Amino acid sequence: MEEKFYGIYLDSFFKKIFADPNDTRLLKELLYVILNEEIKSVTIMSPELVGDKIKVKRSYLDLLVKLKDKTKINIEINTNPQDYVTNRNLFYLFKVMGRDLTSEDKYTNFNKYMQINLNLNINQKESVMKYYLMNLETKEKLTELLEIINIDIEKLNRICYNKGVEEQDLFTKVMGLIGAKDYEHYNIFKKEKGIVKDIMDKANDYVSDKDLVKVLDYEKMRDNREIAAEELGFNNGISFGAKEEKKNIAKNMIRENTDIDYISKVTGLTLEQIKKLK
Repeated sequence: MEEKFYGIYLDSFFKKIFADPNDTRLLKELLYVILNEEIKSVTIMSPELVGDKIKVKRSYLDLLVKLKDKTKINIEINTNPQDYVTNRNLFYLFKVMGRDLTSEDKYTNFNKYMQINLNLNINQKESVMKYYLMNLETKEKLTELLEIINIDIEKLNRICYNKGVEEQDLFTKVMGLIGAKDYEHYNIFKKEKGIVKDIMDKANDYVSDKDLVKVLDYEKMRDNREIAAEELGFNNGISFGAKEEKKNIAKNMIRENTDIDYISKVTGLTLEQIKKLK
């Protein structure tokens, strides 16, 4: 029987490796590779975005961090090829910005906000595309406080696979590793050292975690449904035929004493729906 492959791009796997508040070394190295600047300190913040009204949609970011200079960086893993993903991510970013401004703050106290989108199954013209608020004619930036970086990790994995890992720079190797979708495209990094080896070592340790594997199995199923839905022309891949499946996953996680907020993040069920399953 062929061994199951779990890509580092899966939400829970990515967070398990990079969002450990007790060990931020790999997260700092990841940000260094992407931003090409030394990251001296990083704070992992709560991923939950709660509105000020009950009816405001509750949102969970994949990862939100704050740097020493108070820059906030939202990292999102996007495996869903549907058109709404870009608008959803913008909603997340602007919600982070709005949450930070209180009635006593001065408008001169804004810090920089960045969003880094690691994209899979989403075709980009270039492997890395940066976005700013700017004038299209003069190319003049309206502000330096907002930046969005879209990285096609699947395309970078193909570059490593087709052109040879050893020929690529560190950025392409790390992004390509995260974008590997099967063992054939993952094992090409086995001889690498440094951060690539460290990520692989940590990933290999975690695949023996049975509780994590249950969640990863669900996330793979969810992603496959969304991709299939896009190909069939549906607007919401996880909605068709998956409601009972989500409830069963939630029940299993409840039995494992998993945090209810995390269950909501993984399954998409509301807190009220989850409480009724207990």
